[in-house]
Amino acid sequence: MRPLKMAQLNLGEFLRFNFGASFHTSSNRCRSHTSRETKPVLMELNRRRKTIELNNKLKEVNPMDRRSSFLEWNFQAELAALNGRLGENIPAGVLTEVFTTEGHIEAEREKQEELNIDIPLNMKSNTELSVAGENLISKIITNWLRGALPALPEEGVQAVKTYLTSEDILADLGFHIGFKDLIMAVEYPPLKSDFAKAFKAFVGALERQDVDRAESFILDLVAVQLVGKDINEIWDIPLPMRMLSKILENQGKGEPEARLIWQLGPKTLLANYTVGIYSDKELIGEYHGETLEIAEDMAARDALRKLFKTDVSKVVLPTKEKFANAAPNPSAQEWTGQNLPNLIMG
Repeated sequence: MRPLKMAQLNLGEFLRFNFGASFHTSSNRCRSHTSRETKPVLMELNRRRKTIELNNKLKEVNPMDRRSSFLEWNFQAELAALNGRLGENIPAGVLTEVFTTEGHIEAEREKQEELNIDIPLNMKSNTELSVAGENLISKIITNWLRGALPALPEEGVQAVKTYLTSEDILADLGFHIGFKDLIMAVEYPPLKSDFAKAFKAFVGALERQDVDRAESFILDLVAVQLVGKDINEIWDIPLPMRMLSKILENQGKGEPEARLIWQLGPKTLLANYTVGIYSDKELIGEYHGETLEIAEDMAARDALRKLFKTDVSKVVLPTKEKFANAAPNPSAQEWTGQNLPNLIMG
């Protein structure tokens, strides 16, 4: 039998010819996760995992091992690495105070009592630093919001400040800059409140070293959380038409009038109404909604959005700009558009 030439062999024949008959090119060896053999196995594994998680939750047991329980753990080296990652130079003793919680100190005292050890603990919790950091964050963020959004009433400034300084935002920042394994707390992983408190304490430690560095740190991490967010969703105005009427009265303009511009599919499930808000025969806002009431409410919010200059597509936040000692913005009841103390004309 004349041997086959290489040009006459396809890929499957070539592999069987060189590697023996045990080589299979069948696609059955590559099973998808939706195949009849694989899918039931994955479903059973997921069911067992949920059962174990529920069992641990009911027993109040956390099977996760602390990173500090490993032999190669070096707390001082981790603190130095944190300084290097963030570009700071905070002493190790101060950083240790930043990550020491009240619960950890109390747990250490209880351990000493159980072992009949009477040695004073040379540990200080992060409560003092966190209070100082919280005050600085509130001050810097408030001044920055007043300067970055000069047309926003003071009520809106306070609402956005509350959002940026909330426990959820600060805890998320603390987690993503590497605080998880450094926080000395009773629970592991640490609670959300522990993350937020440690972040505030870190800012307080920075303030001890250099106030300008602390301010830059706050703007670089906290203020930028507002980028891409809709300020009009963060500050929910309860009665937009009443606020709009008061502002137009302050400006010496006529009362706002809601008019139906057009409608689509009335008296159907897919009805859509577009309402415009007019003042002195000038269109100042318009929006659509499923009902006339919703469309009127959204049109009033659109008019306020234009007055306060908070359109998400037009707002460019100066995240690198520092606004020291910015004056309070006028309240919504006093807002006219002309009495904006922080507006920089350029």
